Amino acid sequence: MKLFLRLSAIPLLFLLTFCLAEEKAEAAVKDTLEIGEVKSLSTTVDVPVILHGTLYLTSANLEITLQANHPDLKIKEFKPAALFTGSQFRSASNIANGKVTIDVISTTGKQVRLAPRTVIGHITYEVPSGVKESETIKLEVERLSAIGRTNTPLTLATLEGKIIRKMPPGDVVGKNKPNAAGAVRILQHVKGTSITNREEFVSADVDGDQLVTQADAQIILDYVAGKRHSFIAMKATDLSTAAVKSDYTDQVQAINGREPYSYRRISGSMPSGLSISAETGRIMGIPSRAGAYNFDVEVTDAVGESARKAYSIEVVDTNIISTEKLAPINVKKGSKPELPSEVVVTYKDKTTGKEHVNWTPVDTSTLGTIIAKGKTDSGFGISVEVHVVEEDYIISFDSTFSPFVNLYIVELHVADEVSEAFIDGIELHYEGDGVFKLGTNVLQQGASAALTLRDKYGNLLEIKSIRLD
Repeated sequence: MKLFLRLSAIPLLFLLTFCLAEEKAEAAVKDTLEIGEVKSLSTTVDVPVILHGTLYLTSANLEITLQANHPDLKIKEFKPAALFTGSQFRSASNIANGKVTIDVISTTGKQVRLAPRTVIGHITYEVPSGVKESETIKLEVERLSAIGRTNTPLTLATLEGKIIRKMPPGDVVGKNKPNAAGAVRILQHVKGTSITNREEFVSADVDGDQLVTQADAQIILDYVAGKRHSFIAMKATDLSTAAVKSDYTDQVQAINGREPYSYRRISGSMPSGLSISAETGRIMGIPSRAGAYNFDVEVTDAVGESARKAYSIEVVDTNIISTEKLAPINVKKGSKPELPSEVVVTYKDKTTGKEHVNWTPVDTSTLGTIIAKGKTDSGFGISVEVHVVEEDYIISFDSTFSPFVNLYIVELHVADEVSEAFIDGIELHYEGDGVFKLGTNVLQQGASAALTLRDKYGNLLEIKSIRLD
Protein backbone atom coordinates (compact mmCIF):
# COMPACT_ATOMS: atom_id res chain seq x y z
CA MET A 1 0.00 0.00 0.00
CA LYS A 2 2.84 2.39 0.89
CA LEU A 3 4.56 1.58 -2.42
CA PHE A 4 1.35 2.37 -4.35
CA LEU A 5 0.99 5.72 -2.57
CA ARG A 6 4.59 6.66 -3.31
CA LEU A 7 4.28 5.75 -6.99
CA SER A 8 0.94 7.48 -7.44
CA ALA A 9 2.35 10.64 -5.89
CA ILE A 10 5.04 10.93 -8.58
CA PRO A 11 2.71 12.00 -11.45
CA LEU A 12 0.98 14.46 -9.11
CA LEU A 13 4.33 15.91 -8.03
CA PHE A 14 5.41 16.20 -11.67
CA LEU A 15 2.13 17.93 -12.56
CA LEU A 16 2.49 20.40 -9.70
CA THR A 17 6.11 21.10 -10.63
CA PHE A 18 5.17 21.63 -14.29
CA CYS A 19 2.28 23.94 -13.43
CA LEU A 20 4.39 25.98 -11.01
CA ALA A 21 7.16 26.30 -13.60
CA GLU A 22 4.66 27.42 -16.24
CA GLU A 23 3.07 29.90 -13.84
CA LYS A 24 6.51 31.28 -12.92
CA ALA A 25 7.43 31.74 -16.60
CA GLU A 26 4.17 33.56 -17.31
CA ALA A 27 4.43 35.70 -14.19
CA ALA A 28 7.94 36.92 -15.01
CA VAL A 29 6.38 39.87 -16.88
CA LYS A 30 2.73 40.56 -16.17
CA ASP A 31 0.32 42.12 -18.70
CA THR A 32 2.75 44.29 -20.69
CA LEU A 33 2.41 45.60 -24.24
CA GLU A 34 5.80 46.13 -25.86
CA ILE A 35 6.42 48.23 -28.93
CA GLY A 36 9.80 46.93 -30.06
CA GLU A 37 13.15 48.66 -29.75
CA VAL A 38 14.85 48.12 -33.12
CA LYS A 39 18.37 49.02 -34.20
CA SER A 40 18.66 49.37 -37.97
CA LEU A 41 20.35 51.41 -40.70
CA SER A 42 17.77 50.41 -43.32
CA THR A 43 15.28 52.83 -44.86
CA THR A 44 12.54 50.27 -44.09
CA VAL A 45 12.22 49.11 -40.47
CA ASP A 46 9.82 46.49 -39.03
CA VAL A 47 8.89 47.14 -35.38
CA PRO A 48 7.19 44.29 -33.48
CA VAL A 49 4.11 44.70 -31.27
CA ILE A 50 4.25 42.08 -28.50
CA LEU A 51 2.09 41.06 -25.53
CA HIS A 52 3.97 39.71 -22.50
CA GLY A 53 2.44 37.79 -19.61
CA THR A 54 -1.20 38.13 -20.70
CA LEU A 55 -2.92 34.77 -20.19
CA TYR A 56 -6.22 35.54 -21.92
CA LEU A 57 -7.29 38.08 -24.53
CA THR A 58 -10.68 38.77 -26.09
CA SER A 59 -10.00 42.08 -27.87
CA ALA A 60 -7.63 45.05 -27.93
CA ASN A 61 -7.40 48.53 -29.41
CA LEU A 62 -4.22 50.60 -29.54
CA GLU A 63 -2.91 53.71 -31.23
CA ILE A 64 0.79 54.36 -31.78
CA THR A 65 2.09 57.77 -32.81
CA LEU A 66 5.41 59.00 -34.17
CA GLN A 67 7.75 61.32 -32.36
CA ALA A 68 6.68 64.85 -33.27
CA ASN A 69 10.10 66.01 -34.53
CA HIS A 70 10.21 63.43 -37.34
CA PRO A 71 7.42 64.48 -39.74
CA ASP A 72 9.14 62.79 -42.71
CA LEU A 73 9.05 59.36 -41.08
CA LYS A 74 6.18 57.38 -42.60
CA ILE A 75 4.12 54.41 -41.47
CA LYS A 76 3.89 52.06 -44.42
CA GLU A 77 1.73 49.20 -43.09
CA PHE A 78 0.82 46.91 -40.21
CA LYS A 79 1.40 43.19 -40.83
CA PRO A 80 -0.49 40.97 -38.34
CA ALA A 81 1.10 37.75 -37.08
CA ALA A 82 -0.47 34.43 -38.14
CA LEU A 83 -2.54 34.14 -34.94
CA PHE A 84 -4.25 37.44 -35.80
CA THR A 85 -5.12 36.75 -39.45
CA GLY A 86 -8.36 34.84 -38.85
CA SER A 87 -7.39 31.57 -37.17
CA GLN A 88 -8.13 32.80 -33.63
CA PHE A 89 -8.24 36.59 -33.99
CA ARG A 90 -9.27 39.06 -36.67
CA SER A 91 -7.34 42.31 -36.98
CA ALA A 92 -7.74 45.66 -38.70
CA SER A 93 -5.48 48.69 -38.91
CA ASN A 94 -5.74 52.30 -40.01
CA ILE A 95 -2.88 54.69 -40.80
CA ALA A 96 -3.47 58.45 -40.76
CA ASN A 97 -1.75 61.63 -39.56
CA GLY A 98 1.39 59.88 -38.37
CA LYS A 99 -0.57 57.37 -36.30
CA VAL A 100 -1.43 53.71 -36.69
CA THR A 101 -4.54 52.30 -35.01
CA ILE A 102 -4.72 48.53 -34.49
CA ASP A 103 -7.85 46.58 -33.52
CA VAL A 104 -7.93 42.86 -32.75
CA ILE A 105 -10.88 40.68 -31.66
CA SER A 106 -11.23 36.94 -31.20
CA THR A 107 -13.09 35.17 -33.99
CA THR A 108 -15.53 33.63 -31.48
CA GLY A 109 -15.97 36.74 -29.37
CA LYS A 110 -14.62 34.81 -26.38
CA GLN A 111 -11.27 34.83 -24.62
CA VAL A 112 -8.30 33.02 -26.16
CA ARG A 113 -5.42 31.65 -24.09
CA LEU A 114 -2.09 33.17 -25.16
CA ALA A 115 1.53 32.13 -24.88
CA PRO A 116 3.65 34.05 -22.33
CA ARG A 117 5.10 35.99 -25.29
CA THR A 118 2.66 36.69 -28.15
CA VAL A 119 3.59 38.74 -31.21
CA ILE A 120 0.54 40.66 -32.49
CA GLY A 121 2.31 41.85 -35.63
CA HIS A 122 4.85 44.27 -37.09
CA ILE A 123 4.56 47.94 -38.02
CA THR A 124 6.66 48.87 -41.06
CA TYR A 125 8.20 52.36 -41.01
CA GLU A 126 9.93 54.16 -43.88
CA VAL A 127 12.90 56.11 -42.52
CA PRO A 128 14.11 59.08 -44.60
CA SER A 129 17.79 59.33 -45.46
CA GLY A 130 18.01 62.58 -43.50
CA VAL A 131 17.80 60.77 -40.16
CA LYS A 132 21.34 60.76 -38.80
CA GLU A 133 23.22 57.66 -37.74
CA SER A 134 23.05 57.01 -33.97
CA GLU A 135 19.79 59.03 -33.73
CA THR A 136 16.84 57.58 -31.78
CA ILE A 137 13.20 57.92 -32.90
CA LYS A 138 10.54 57.30 -30.25
CA LEU A 139 7.27 55.49 -30.98
CA GLU A 140 4.66 56.39 -28.38
CA VAL A 141 1.52 54.50 -27.31
CA GLU A 142 -1.17 57.18 -27.31
CA ARG A 143 -4.20 55.00 -26.58
CA LEU A 144 -4.62 51.44 -25.32
CA SER A 145 -7.53 49.31 -24.15
CA ALA A 146 -7.98 45.56 -23.93
CA ILE A 147 -10.47 42.93 -22.74
CA GLY A 148 -9.25 39.73 -21.12
CA ARG A 149 -11.04 36.80 -19.55
CA THR A 150 -14.85 36.88 -19.03
CA ASN A 151 -15.08 40.34 -20.63
CA THR A 152 -12.95 41.87 -17.86
CA PRO A 153 -10.93 44.97 -18.84
CA LEU A 154 -7.17 44.42 -18.82
CA THR A 155 -4.75 46.91 -17.32
CA LEU A 156 -1.66 46.73 -19.51
CA ALA A 157 1.69 48.34 -18.79
CA THR A 158 3.40 49.73 -21.90
CA LEU A 159 6.95 49.77 -23.21
CA GLU A 160 7.09 52.42 -25.90
CA GLY A 161 9.08 51.74 -29.03
CA LYS A 162 12.32 53.06 -30.49
CA ILE A 163 14.03 53.03 -33.85
CA ILE A 164 17.76 53.47 -33.24
CA ARG A 165 19.94 54.26 -36.24
CA LYS A 166 22.70 51.78 -35.51
CA MET A 167 23.82 48.41 -36.80
CA PRO A 168 21.80 45.82 -34.82
CA PRO A 169 23.43 43.17 -32.63
CA GLY A 170 24.23 40.07 -34.65
CA ASP A 171 24.38 41.91 -37.98
CA VAL A 172 28.01 41.75 -39.10
CA VAL A 173 27.51 41.90 -42.87
CA GLY A 174 25.18 44.91 -43.23
CA LYS A 175 21.80 43.17 -43.70
CA ASN A 176 20.17 45.26 -40.93
CA LYS A 177 19.05 42.20 -39.02
CA PRO A 178 20.76 39.19 -37.39
CA ASN A 179 21.45 36.48 -39.95
CA ALA A 180 23.38 33.28 -40.49
CA ALA A 181 25.81 35.08 -42.81
CA GLY A 182 26.90 37.14 -39.80
CA ALA A 183 27.72 33.96 -37.90
CA VAL A 184 29.79 32.72 -40.85
CA ARG A 185 31.66 36.06 -40.94
CA ILE A 186 32.49 35.64 -37.25
CA LEU A 187 33.92 32.18 -37.88
CA GLN A 188 36.07 33.70 -40.63
CA HIS A 189 37.26 36.30 -38.11
CA VAL A 190 38.19 33.54 -35.64
CA LYS A 191 40.21 31.82 -38.38
CA GLY A 192 42.17 34.99 -39.15
CA THR A 193 40.17 37.15 -41.59
CA SER A 194 39.64 39.89 -39.02
CA ILE A 195 36.62 42.16 -38.53
CA THR A 196 38.29 45.57 -38.20
CA ASN A 197 35.37 48.02 -38.48
CA ARG A 198 34.45 49.11 -34.95
CA GLU A 199 30.67 49.06 -35.42
CA GLU A 200 30.78 45.63 -37.06
CA PHE A 201 32.94 44.39 -34.20
CA VAL A 202 30.47 45.70 -31.59
CA SER A 203 27.57 44.05 -33.46
CA ALA A 204 29.46 40.75 -33.63
CA ASP A 205 30.27 40.73 -29.90
CA VAL A 206 26.78 39.67 -28.80
CA ASP A 207 27.87 37.99 -25.53
CA GLY A 208 29.47 41.17 -24.18
CA ASP A 209 32.95 39.78 -23.48
CA GLN A 210 34.51 42.41 -25.81
CA LEU A 211 36.01 39.70 -28.02
CA VAL A 212 34.59 38.03 -31.14
CA THR A 213 34.59 34.25 -30.78
CA GLN A 214 32.76 31.11 -31.88
CA ALA A 215 30.40 31.59 -28.91
CA ASP A 216 29.07 34.78 -30.56
CA ALA A 217 28.39 32.88 -33.79
CA GLN A 218 26.39 30.23 -31.91
CA ILE A 219 24.28 32.86 -30.12
CA ILE A 220 23.43 34.50 -33.45
CA LEU A 221 22.45 31.14 -34.97
CA ASP A 222 20.21 30.42 -31.95
CA TYR A 223 18.52 33.80 -32.42
CA VAL A 224 17.96 33.23 -36.16
CA ALA A 225 16.50 29.77 -35.39
CA GLY A 226 14.04 31.25 -32.86
CA LYS A 227 15.67 29.62 -29.83
CA ARG A 228 16.09 33.02 -28.19
CA HIS A 229 14.33 36.38 -28.56
CA SER A 230 17.04 38.73 -27.31
CA PHE A 231 20.78 39.37 -27.27
CA ILE A 232 20.74 40.55 -23.66
CA ALA A 233 24.13 40.03 -22.03
CA MET A 234 26.25 41.17 -19.12
CA LYS A 235 29.24 43.21 -20.21
CA ALA A 236 32.55 41.70 -19.14
CA THR A 237 34.43 43.92 -16.71
CA ASP A 238 37.22 43.60 -14.18
CA LEU A 239 35.88 44.94 -10.88
CA SER A 240 38.31 47.17 -9.02
CA THR A 241 40.18 46.09 -5.90
CA ALA A 242 38.58 47.02 -2.56
CA ALA A 243 40.27 48.02 0.68
CA VAL A 244 39.21 46.82 4.14
CA LYS A 245 37.03 49.36 6.01
CA SER A 246 37.07 51.83 3.10
CA ASP A 247 34.25 53.05 0.84
CA TYR A 248 33.94 51.03 -2.37
CA THR A 249 32.00 51.69 -5.58
CA ASP A 250 32.01 49.86 -8.91
CA GLN A 251 29.38 48.69 -11.37
CA VAL A 252 28.28 45.81 -13.61
CA GLN A 253 26.36 46.59 -16.77
CA ALA A 254 23.83 44.88 -19.05
CA ILE A 255 23.64 45.41 -22.81
CA ASN A 256 21.24 44.63 -25.68
CA GLY A 257 18.09 44.22 -23.53
CA ARG A 258 15.01 46.37 -22.81
CA GLU A 259 15.51 48.83 -19.99
CA PRO A 260 14.86 49.11 -17.10
CA TYR A 261 17.08 46.29 -15.88
CA SER A 262 17.00 44.44 -12.56
CA TYR A 263 20.24 43.01 -11.12
CA ARG A 264 20.79 40.41 -8.40
CA ARG A 265 23.49 38.11 -7.10
CA ILE A 266 22.40 34.52 -7.72
CA SER A 267 25.38 32.50 -6.46
CA GLY A 268 28.76 32.80 -4.79
CA SER A 269 29.81 35.28 -2.11
CA MET A 270 30.28 39.03 -2.23
CA PRO A 271 32.56 40.71 0.33
CA SER A 272 30.83 41.29 3.65
CA GLY A 273 29.63 44.89 3.72
CA LEU A 274 29.07 45.20 -0.04
CA SER A 275 25.74 44.94 -1.86
CA ILE A 276 24.52 45.30 -5.43
CA SER A 277 21.80 47.78 -6.41
CA ALA A 278 18.91 46.03 -8.16
CA GLU A 279 18.18 49.15 -10.23
CA THR A 280 21.66 50.18 -11.40
CA GLY A 281 24.02 47.22 -10.94
CA ARG A 282 26.22 49.46 -8.80
CA ILE A 283 28.21 47.60 -6.12
CA MET A 284 28.71 49.72 -3.01
CA GLY A 285 29.57 49.52 0.66
CA ILE A 286 32.46 49.14 3.10
CA PRO A 287 34.09 45.68 3.06
CA SER A 288 35.07 44.31 6.45
CA ARG A 289 37.39 41.39 5.63
CA ALA A 290 40.25 40.78 3.21
CA GLY A 291 40.00 37.95 0.70
CA ALA A 292 39.13 36.95 -2.87
CA TYR A 293 35.39 36.75 -3.57
CA ASN A 294 33.67 35.16 -6.57
CA PHE A 295 29.99 35.50 -7.43
CA ASP A 296 27.48 35.40 -10.31
CA VAL A 297 25.16 38.30 -11.17
CA GLU A 298 21.92 37.88 -13.13
CA VAL A 299 20.19 40.69 -14.97
CA THR A 300 16.53 40.62 -16.07
CA ASP A 301 15.16 43.20 -18.48
CA ALA A 302 11.72 44.80 -18.77
CA VAL A 303 10.29 41.90 -20.81
CA GLY A 304 11.69 39.07 -18.69
CA GLU A 305 14.78 38.19 -20.76
CA SER A 306 17.83 37.45 -18.60
CA ALA A 307 21.58 36.85 -18.67
CA ARG A 308 24.26 36.08 -16.10
CA LYS A 309 28.02 36.46 -15.71
CA ALA A 310 30.70 35.59 -13.16
CA TYR A 311 32.61 38.38 -11.38
CA SER A 312 35.26 38.63 -8.69
CA ILE A 313 36.39 41.25 -6.18
CA GLU A 314 39.66 41.20 -4.26
CA VAL A 315 39.64 42.90 -0.85
CA VAL A 316 43.06 43.84 0.55
CA ASP A 317 44.21 45.25 3.88
CA THR A 318 46.74 47.96 2.99
CA ASN A 319 47.31 51.64 3.63
CA ILE A 320 45.87 52.36 0.16
CA ILE A 321 42.11 52.77 -0.20
CA SER A 322 41.89 53.47 -3.95
CA THR A 323 43.81 54.21 -7.13
CA GLU A 324 43.11 56.51 -10.04
CA LYS A 325 40.76 55.15 -12.71
CA LEU A 326 42.85 54.55 -15.81
CA ALA A 327 41.43 55.39 -19.24
CA PRO A 328 41.37 52.59 -21.83
CA ILE A 329 44.59 52.15 -23.81
CA ASN A 330 44.73 51.41 -27.55
CA VAL A 331 47.42 49.19 -29.03
CA LYS A 332 47.93 47.81 -32.53
CA LYS A 333 47.51 44.07 -32.88
CA GLY A 334 50.71 42.24 -31.98
CA SER A 335 52.31 45.30 -30.34
CA LYS A 336 53.19 46.00 -26.73
CA PRO A 337 50.82 48.42 -24.96
CA GLU A 338 52.23 51.49 -23.22
CA LEU A 339 51.04 50.82 -19.67
CA PRO A 340 51.68 53.49 -17.01
CA SER A 341 54.69 52.79 -14.81
CA GLU A 342 53.05 54.49 -11.83
CA VAL A 343 49.58 55.54 -10.68
CA VAL A 344 48.11 58.06 -8.28
CA VAL A 345 46.88 56.40 -5.07
CA THR A 346 44.79 57.62 -2.16
CA TYR A 347 45.81 56.57 1.35
CA LYS A 348 43.63 55.97 4.40
CA ASP A 349 44.45 59.42 5.79
CA LYS A 350 43.00 60.87 2.50
CA THR A 351 46.41 62.04 1.26
CA THR A 352 47.54 61.09 -2.24
CA GLY A 353 50.78 59.89 -3.72
CA LYS A 354 52.23 57.83 -6.54
CA GLU A 355 53.20 54.16 -6.54
CA HIS A 356 55.04 52.02 -9.05
CA VAL A 357 52.99 49.34 -10.85
CA ASN A 358 54.20 45.88 -11.84
CA TRP A 359 52.13 44.65 -14.81
CA THR A 360 51.57 41.07 -15.90
CA PRO A 361 52.29 40.34 -19.60
CA VAL A 362 49.48 41.18 -22.06
CA ASP A 363 48.61 39.10 -25.14
CA THR A 364 47.66 41.41 -28.03
CA SER A 365 47.44 38.76 -30.75
CA THR A 366 43.61 39.00 -30.96
CA LEU A 367 41.47 42.04 -31.84
CA GLY A 368 39.12 43.18 -29.08
CA THR A 369 39.33 44.33 -25.49
CA ILE A 370 41.47 42.63 -22.88
CA ILE A 371 42.20 43.49 -19.27
CA ALA A 372 45.77 44.28 -18.26
CA LYS A 373 46.34 43.56 -14.56
CA GLY A 374 49.05 44.71 -12.21
CA LYS A 375 49.86 45.47 -8.58
CA THR A 376 51.37 48.47 -6.88
CA ASP A 377 54.45 48.04 -4.70
CA SER A 378 52.06 47.93 -1.72
CA GLY A 379 50.17 44.98 -3.26
CA PHE A 380 47.04 46.90 -4.32
CA GLY A 381 45.54 45.42 -7.49
CA ILE A 382 44.98 47.64 -10.52
CA SER A 383 43.63 47.01 -14.01
CA VAL A 384 43.04 48.82 -17.28
CA GLU A 385 41.16 48.02 -20.48
CA VAL A 386 43.43 47.49 -23.48
CA HIS A 387 41.74 47.85 -26.88
CA VAL A 388 43.60 45.79 -29.47
CA VAL A 389 42.98 47.46 -32.85
CA GLU A 390 44.05 47.04 -36.45
CA GLU A 391 45.09 50.66 -37.04
CA ASP A 392 46.16 53.79 -35.20
CA TYR A 393 43.27 56.25 -35.06
CA ILE A 394 45.55 59.23 -34.30
CA ILE A 395 47.85 60.13 -37.19
CA SER A 396 49.22 63.35 -35.68
CA PHE A 397 48.41 65.85 -32.94
CA ASP A 398 49.74 69.39 -32.67
CA SER A 399 48.97 72.16 -30.18
CA THR A 400 50.22 75.75 -30.30
CA PHE A 401 49.74 78.34 -27.57
CA SER A 402 49.53 82.05 -28.41
CA PRO A 403 50.26 84.10 -25.25
CA PHE A 404 49.16 87.35 -26.91
CA VAL A 405 45.53 86.25 -27.15
CA ASN A 406 45.74 83.49 -24.50
CA LEU A 407 44.49 80.98 -27.06
CA TYR A 408 45.31 77.37 -27.83
CA ILE A 409 45.20 76.21 -31.45
CA VAL A 410 44.82 72.43 -31.71
CA GLU A 411 45.10 70.43 -34.95
CA LEU A 412 44.37 66.71 -35.08
CA HIS A 413 44.77 64.32 -38.03
CA VAL A 414 42.89 61.02 -37.69
CA ALA A 415 41.93 57.82 -39.52
CA ASP A 416 38.73 57.70 -41.62
CA GLU A 417 36.78 55.84 -38.94
CA VAL A 418 36.91 58.80 -36.52
CA SER A 419 33.77 60.96 -36.66
CA GLU A 420 33.99 62.98 -33.43
CA ALA A 421 36.89 64.28 -31.35
CA PHE A 422 36.91 65.93 -27.91
CA ILE A 423 39.58 67.41 -25.63
CA ASP A 424 38.49 67.42 -21.98
CA GLY A 425 34.90 67.33 -23.21
CA ILE A 426 35.31 70.22 -25.69
CA GLU A 427 34.32 69.15 -29.21
CA LEU A 428 36.78 69.80 -32.03
CA HIS A 429 35.50 71.14 -35.35
CA TYR A 430 35.80 68.82 -38.35
CA GLU A 431 37.54 70.54 -41.28
CA GLY A 432 37.38 67.61 -43.70
CA ASP A 433 39.98 65.11 -44.97
CA GLY A 434 40.45 63.64 -41.50
CA VAL A 435 41.41 66.99 -39.91
CA PHE A 436 39.92 68.39 -36.68
CA LYS A 437 40.74 71.85 -35.28
CA LEU A 438 40.00 73.81 -32.12
CA GLY A 439 40.76 77.29 -30.85
CA THR A 440 40.10 77.74 -27.12
CA ASN A 441 41.22 79.70 -24.06
CA VAL A 442 39.90 77.08 -21.64
CA LEU A 443 42.91 74.74 -21.80
CA GLN A 444 46.03 75.43 -19.72
CA GLN A 445 49.55 75.48 -21.16
CA GLY A 446 51.64 72.52 -20.03
CA ALA A 447 48.64 70.65 -18.64
CA SER A 448 47.53 67.13 -19.55
CA ALA A 449 44.17 66.64 -21.23
CA ALA A 450 42.04 63.69 -22.33
CA LEU A 451 41.61 63.29 -26.08
CA THR A 452 38.48 61.23 -26.87
CA LEU A 453 37.66 59.81 -30.30
CA ARG A 454 34.32 58.29 -31.37
CA ASP A 455 32.96 56.80 -34.58
CA LYS A 456 29.78 57.95 -36.37
CA TYR A 457 27.59 55.72 -34.18
CA GLY A 458 29.00 57.12 -30.94
CA ASN A 459 31.16 54.08 -30.18
CA LEU A 460 34.31 54.91 -28.23
CA LEU A 461 37.42 54.42 -30.36
CA GLU A 462 40.13 55.79 -28.11
CA ILE A 463 40.86 57.89 -25.02
CA LYS A 464 44.41 59.19 -24.86
CA SER A 465 46.17 61.48 -22.40
CA ILE A 466 47.98 64.27 -24.25
CA ARG A 467 50.24 67.07 -23.04
CA LEU A 468 49.55 70.61 -24.26
CA ASP A 469 52.79 72.32 -25.33
